[in-house]
Order: sequence, then C-alpha cells, then structure tokens
Amino acid sequence: MKPSFSKENLIELETQAIEDNNENFIQENEYSELQISTRLIKPDKSKISYQPSENELFAHNIKKYLNLKTSKSISIFLIFIFFLYHGYLNSFYGRNSCNLLLEQGYLRADDVWQPSGCMMHNYSIEDTNICFKYVKYFNGKNRFTFIGDARIRQVFKSFIGQFDPFFRFNDRNSKKIEKVNKRKNYNLTRKLEKYDIEYSTDLNSECDEQNYFYSNSELNLEISFIWNPVIDEQFINFIKNHFYKERPNLMIIGMASHYINLNMTIKESINLFKQNLTSLINLFKSYDNNWRNKLKHSPIESIDDISWSWSEPSPIYWMLQDKLDEYKYYFNKTYNSQFTNDEIDEFNRVSKAILYNSPINTWSSSRLVSKNMYQDSIDGYLIGRKALKIDTQILLNLYCNSKMNYIDASCCSQPENITILQKIIFSVFIIIFFTTLLLYLCRFFFIRYLNHRINMFGPEISLTTSCKNATLYNSTHSLFSLFKALSKFAFYMFYFFACDRANYFMKENKHFSIITFLTPLIYVSIVGIFFQDKLPLAKVMNRYQTDELKGFMQIFILFYRLSGAEKNIFLYLTIRLFTGAYLFLSGYGHFMYFWNTSNFGITRFFEILFRLNFLPIMLCFTMNRMYQFYEFVPLITFWFVCIYLAMVMYPRVSENTAKENSNHYFYMLIKLVLLAGIVTFLNFSNNLFEKIFMARPWKFLFVNSEQVLNDWHKIWSTNCYSTIFGMIFALACCFLRKLNLIDDYENNLDLHENDNLEFREKRRDKFALSLKKKIILVLISLIGLFSSIFFVFSCKSKKECDIYIPYLMIVPVVSYFIVRNTLQILREKCSFIFSWIGKISLELYVCSYHIWLAADSSGILVLLPDYTVLNSIISIFMFLCISHELNKLTRHIGEYVFPNSNWKVCLKNFIIFCFLLLPIAIINGYF
Repeated sequence: MKPSFSKENLIELETQAIEDNNENFIQENEYSELQISTRLIKPDKSKISYQPSENELFAHNIKKYLNLKTSKSISIFLIFIFFLYHGYLNSFYGRNSCNLLLEQGYLRADDVWQPSGCMMHNYSIEDTNICFKYVKYFNGKNRFTFIGDARIRQVFKSFIGQFDPFFRFNDRNSKKIEKVNKRKNYNLTRKLEKYDIEYSTDLNSECDEQNYFYSNSELNLEISFIWNPVIDEQFINFIKNHFYKERPNLMIIGMASHYINLNMTIKESINLFKQNLTSLINLFKSYDNNWRNKLKHSPIESIDDISWSWSEPSPIYWMLQDKLDEYKYYFNKTYNSQFTNDEIDEFNRVSKAILYNSPINTWSSSRLVSKNMYQDSIDGYLIGRKALKIDTQILLNLYCNSKMNYIDASCCSQPENITILQKIIFSVFIIIFFTTLLLYLCRFFFIRYLNHRINMFGPEISLTTSCKNATLYNSTHSLFSLFKALSKFAFYMFYFFACDRANYFMKENKHFSIITFLTPLIYVSIVGIFFQDKLPLAKVMNRYQTDELKGFMQIFILFYRLSGAEKNIFLYLTIRLFTGAYLFLSGYGHFMYFWNTSNFGITRFFEILFRLNFLPIMLCFTMNRMYQFYEFVPLITFWFVCIYLAMVMYPRVSENTAKENSNHYFYMLIKLVLLAGIVTFLNFSNNLFEKIFMARPWKFLFVNSEQVLNDWHKIWSTNCYSTIFGMIFALACCFLRKLNLIDDYENNLDLHENDNLEFREKRRDKFALSLKKKIILVLISLIGLFSSIFFVFSCKSKKECDIYIPYLMIVPVVSYFIVRNTLQILREKCSFIFSWIGKISLELYVCSYHIWLAADSSGILVLLPDYTVLNSIISIFMFLCISHELNKLTRHIGEYVFPNSNWKVCLKNFIIFCFLLLPIAIINGYF
C-alpha cells in the first residue's frame, strides 16, 4: 500500500537537502571534538518533564535575537548606512581632502594637530627638500608668495626655516635673502585706494616693514614676502604686475588688525574691509579664466563652521586672524593701539562670508590651531612657535602631498589609479553578482513549480518522482550556495576597496601614547577574563588553550598597530615575541594533527594553503598590493609547507607507527634537527638566501614593491626557529605521554568506559608528578617568564635585541604553558572570548590593514567623524563581524574548491589556479 503524504510533508521532503547545514555557523568539528573529549552519558530529555523558568526563557530569547548572525546583519546594515552618509558628505562638500586639511581639526593631548578626516604627514627637513627637488626634476619651479602683516611674516620665516633651519634674516652677508623697498621712516603713512584715509604702518615693536625675497637655485625655489597690512593701491598694483605673469604655486594672504586701527568705528572699518576684499576677488576672477562658480551653499554664520569655499583648485589662500592672548596683549606697551578678540572674530566672519565660493580659499584651521595654543604667544599678538610649526606643516602638506604620495598623508593626495588587473577583478565580481541573482531566480521558480505540481496532482504524488525533483533541486542549490558565498566575499572586497583605496571614507593619523595603548587593552582583557568558563576534562595543551593565547596575542597586536607604538622598544620586542609564539603554536598544532591522524594526504595540504591564502591573495588583486605586503601570511604559509615536507618525507612517523616501533621518535627528532640545520645555514648565508628566494617563478612571493628581499629576510630571520621549536615541543609532549609523565586520561578513555563521573573528575588531566615536583617546575617556569620580561625591558636597541629573539622566544612560551598546564586551576579554565578571537586571528590580522586601520595600516579609518569613542566602538564591532564572516566564507568556498574526498579534483583546481596566475606573472616580469 502506497504511503500517504500531505502537501506540507511533500514540500518538506523535496527541500530537505537544501535547508540542512548551509546557514549553520557553528564550528562542527570543534563541537564534535568537545563531545568526544567529554564522553559523558547524556540523559534522555524526552523522559524528563522540565518547565523552564522565566529567567531561562528571557535568556533564551536574548540568545535567539542577540547572536552572531544578527550581529553580522547589523554590520551589513551599518555598511550601507555609512556608504550613504559619506556619499552625502562627498557630494555636498566635495571629495577634495584639502578641505579637511584647511578647514577643521583638533589638537590632541600630545600637542599634535589632527585634521578632521584626513592624514597629515610630518615633513622633516629632508622630506621638504625632496619635495622641492622632485618639482625641479620635472622642470617645475617652486614659487611661494606671502602678503600681509606681521603674522604672515612669521609664517614666511617659519616656512623658510623648515628646509633651511640655519638661515638668519639679520645676516647681512647672506645672498639668499634680499630686502627691497627699504624705508628709513617707520612712521610712514599711506593712503587707501579710492579712500582719502591715512593709516600708520607702525604696529609692532620690530618695525620690520620690509619686503623679502628668498631664492635657492639648488631647489629652484623662490619665496617672497610682501608687507601689505591692508588692501591698498600698492597691493592691487602688485597683483596686476606679478600674479598673471609669474603665478605662484602658493599665495598666502592675511590681514585685519590694521583696519581695526584706522580712525573709524568698527562698523566703518568692516565696511571698508568688505569693499576692498570684494575688489580683490574681482581682480583675481579677471585673471583666472578657468574659475567656475559651482558651489551654491548658504553663507557661513559661525567662524568655527566649515566654509568649503572652492570648487576648482586655486593657489590663493586667505589666512584667518588668530586669537589674542588678551592678558599679555593688554599689558604690552609696545603696541600703539589695541583691539579685542570679538573684533577679530567679526572680521573673520566677514572674510569667510565674502570669500565663500570665490577664487580665494579660506584657511580656517590656522585659527583653530592658535585658539588651542594662544598662550604660547610671546606678546599676546604674534603667533607662538608651536602654532607656527603646525601652520608650516599644513602648508607643506597642502603643496607636497599630491606630489610625494606618502602612505601616511591622505590630505590633498589623490587615490591610486585603478590597474587593469583590478578592473578585471571587479568585472569578475560583478559577473558573480549577476550569476547569483540568476541562480536565485531559478531556485525561486523551481519551488513554485513544485508547488504547482502538488496542487495539480494532489498529495498522493509518487515518492519516487518527488525524490528526483529533490535531487535536482539539491544540485541547483549546491551551485547557488557556492555563488552566494562568492557574492558575499565580493561585496566585502568592494567595501575594502572603498575604505582604503578610494577617497570615500575619512582617515586620521595614529598618535601613540601609553594611555591610548593600555586603556583599550586592559578593558578587553578584563572582559576576556570575565567570560571564562570551566573546560570538561581539559587535556594538556588543548585546542582551547592555544586558541586563547592566539586570541590574546592578536588583541595585543591589533592595539599595538592601532596606537602606532612601533617606536616603543618594549612593545616592539613584545610583538616580536608574540609573532614567534604564534609560529610556535602553528608548528605545535600542525605537528599534533599529522601525528594523531596520520593524514598526510595532498587534500589536507591544499585545504590549509587555501584557508591561509585565499583572503590575502584576493586582497592583493583588489588592493593592488604585493603578496609580501601581508608579511605574516607568507611567513606562516612558508613554515606550513616546511612542516608538511618534514612530516611527509621518509620515514613517515605518526602515533600509530611510534606505538609499533619506539625508534620512530628518534627518526622524527633527526628530521627536525636536519630542518633546523638547513634553516641555520640559510640564516647565516645571505647569498644563498637571496639566490633561493629571488629565483623565478616564486620571486614575487617574497619581494616587496621595490623588488627587494629586505622585509622578508628580516621577518624570516627573526622567527627562523619558532616553528621548529613548536614541533620539537609537540614531539616531547608525545614522548612524555608515552612514558606516562603526562596523564591526559583522555587518551585511555576507551579502556575506562565504565568509570563513573566521580572517578573521572578525580583523574582530570593531571601531570603524573608529585606536588613538590610541580611546585619546583612552576617556580622554574616563573623564573623563565620574568627573565624574558627583564630582557625586553633592558633592551636599548631594536637591531641588537632582534638578534637574540629567534633563540630566546621559546623561553616565555614554554614557561607559560608549563605554568598553565601544571596548575589544575589554570588548566581547566578558559576565556572563550579570547578563544573565539584566536580562531579568526588570521582574518583579523589581514582585515585590520584596510577596514579598521587605513592607508595600508598607516592611519585609522574614520566612519563617524568628530565622535572618536563611538567611531572606535562601531569600527571594532564591524571589524570583528566581517572578519568572522570572511573566515566562514573561506572555509565554505574551500569545501567546493578543494574537497576532502577527491585529491584529483584538488590537484586539478590547483593547476587551474596556477594557469590563471600565469598571465599576471608574465605581465609583471616574474618569468
């Protein structure tokens, strides 16, 4: 008799293969490992009637809605929100990052000026000279003109001091500086054009009302200072005679104080200033035929608001008047007349309103700098030294950034040109999007077709036909699942590109202080300690322990890079030790896998290679970077290949073979010693090292953008023994277990299946050592830990200490694990926050270059400007969610590209991938 099925049962049967595991984010292998390690008999819940309490129901609902899947959905929603928000900012204010440099910023606690939303390079004397020589090399001329009063003269002198610090203006023998229009009468009075009003030029105690001209033939450099404290007839004539013929690369104008000192009311002075400034704007418009009036915004009311006053690049900048230190200024008897900050603010407001949408750009950030540093002024009026230094840096960033393209300078710099390879990659991503959409539509109409058949033939449809449809539907869904994962991956690649290659999102500089480094690290550490739990039957060096240490080290590395702590020797050496510890754990983990499973198949080899390199390689294509740019990925990939070759080469040794023949422990040790000998020989032979790693066709895997091995040689030599130490430590643990010096008890569970739970709790993974020996072992390990800390603190030079890192890194790592595993209270506890982070540590490291940090990790990504703390919280949240999702997507795509069950498919796909890389290698000259 034919079984009877309802309509709902048939639909469920036909779609069962599609709705099974594809959207499950649980690490199934780790969960099964935990179940095997416990081996506890679970009671049959169907025979127990249990009514959950209200608190348990509340906790269940919290877990239902506030989980990792929901967090990822929120992060994707935030991506679209920030795309719209920054799209609005770019369309309204323009994508010219010079706006951010010249208009707004804030002073950090360490007296470092930070423009709002862009990165400012700190130009040294050498950098400044290189910039000017770069312009000269292309037959260009560096012309700068400063026009104004005493404050502009200060900026002029400070600007020259940036590249010629030993020059003195009072040196009469100097041939670089020329004083023109020298006046003997410093009480000279002059008349304003079209106005029968006289004003005095004697405003400051220096009485230095000279025009200066500085020249340097080596740099093809000309810098002029024109003393014009008001816009008068002489000023207009100078513009008419010089601006059109010899247009400067940069012209800085600033004045207001002399207008206030006219024999007028403040209202009359402002009206006169308006008329003169309007005449100057019209004059510049007449000489600038390419100027276009594109921006149409409302006038600015507050002097601290952003004016965004230009649409086309213009070399003319109006410097707003700085704030007075009224206490010093009012008690200074060197000035004939005085004015207030309110009067200066009124002139600044008028200047911004008139200059808005004109050929003259408004330089507002200089006033914000002095507003924070006005007390540094000597007499209350002149600009202080610290503010002058920042003003000079702003001008150099304005002029040089577009020419030099420093990594840590995004203000006024242009985004990189998109290469042909990037265009191809983006085209492939778009094709993947459309293919996924097509497969989704096919899947949608297939379900409707199934429903239509059931409606026509009723619920008595044959089971055989339904299963055939389900099989066809399953194969379609398998392809859809692959392209869905590829589409998600492509979407994140576009987000990476927008964050770090296009001038779409804002960026800011790193600024190191010990507080900015320790505060988030301590907070996250407290959270990690709070979310710790007890492990069931924890074995020595279990997976949760190693992942926990990886997680903590990754957090330390992330905050180290975020705070820009590279100059701190202690933190630098700590990072070097952590890098070695990560490779140590990698060597330990891979060795234990091959030792316990005897799985030396090529499918495992390709699976690990894919998981380590898929994301970095796709980022290399998308971001136009060399493979060596993500320096840790080539390092850990290289050592995995060495581990695999060492384990595969004859004689193959594993736990099963060692049980049959104890000599296999000795064979394995010989192989590791040989590997260490080869590494030592390479480490001390630079010529051989260069010949091997510079050989074609794998040269491109190890060279940087300058086609040299410096970066690879440094990181390789610093960590050349870390992985080998991890393998030797793993072999020692295996040997000690054989001698019953380590009692995991889990290894012999099959012999004790009838043991009750109480007995198992008593035998919870203890060393087979007495209490006295444990104490001695812990004390020796603590001495090793404190000795390592003392070594790090005592180092004075990075180069000297880097030499000892490869040999000493094993001391703190082994000491830590001995303390952790000897003491039962430490051994059975684990921070699941750190362990979770440790599972995605590689993705966190790679993604931090572009979506948490910015400008290739030289700066910080700013999603929400002017809200530093909130921006950090949102960035970290999105960064963690995206990294975990990319980890999941990499594993999911890897199941299709390199399946475990078929080594022929793995080998075929690897060969296809190499052929796809062949044209790229030929174009870039790697063959």
